[in-house]
Amino acid sequence: MLNDAAGNAATYGKLTLEGCAGAVHILFATLARCGSDDEQEIRAAYVAGIGGVLGKYPDYSTYDDWPQRTSAALSQLDQLQPQAKQKLIEGLVRTIANDGALKVEESELLRTACALLHCPMPILH
Repeated sequence: MLNDAAGNAATYGKLTLEGCAGAVHILFATLARCGSDDEQEIRAAYVAGIGGVLGKYPDYSTYDDWPQRTSAALSQLDQLQPQAKQKLIEGLVRTIANDGALKVEESELLRTACALLHCPMPILH
């Protein structure tokens, strides 16, 4: 379950994006899958977002246990440095915007990520 177990968690941390590459990958893979059923579109959205966040990133892959993996990834990513969180959120928005359409599932995952990362929700057009 995705929840904010810490309640008053700090809004900053010391981890880097590169140090959390596995968690970053899981979050982007989950979000990309929310936006389409077409494998080519999913991979394009994944690369569009994660490519601006990590210099080297894992190839796109999917997981049957994505809810648990995504929850664990968000817990780890909450410990990112503030600038890293901003860069991560910007990448998530690029993933969503890649196909020019906003699905409810994408919006809700972004809203959840922002809440659990203690970041403001960006305005989506």
